[in-house]
Amino acid sequence: MKEREKTLAAVAIAFLLSLPLINYEQDDIYIIHVYGKNLADYGEFYFNYGERTYGSTTFLLPLLSAFFHLTPFPLLLTKIFNISLLF
Repeated sequence: MKEREKTLAAVAIAFLLSLPLINYEQDDIYIIHVYGKNLADYGEFYFNYGERTYGSTTFLLPLLSAFFHLTPFPLLLTKIFNISLLF
């Protein structure tokens, strides 16, 4: 097998192995999703609207999630982005 074929085979196997994880959400991903949704909906970086707390482990991902919430398919884009982080 050529190197390119090996690489494509490895990517295909990794993708197939990650398919069972499509509906699996970790707590951190849910927290990031809620922060992003509240930022997009209310313009405030809160988990519960009106409560000043910071419980996200990252700042960049809620910003990306907020951007996804401004599109017509926020959950689909968020899941695709999260799955792409597995590779």
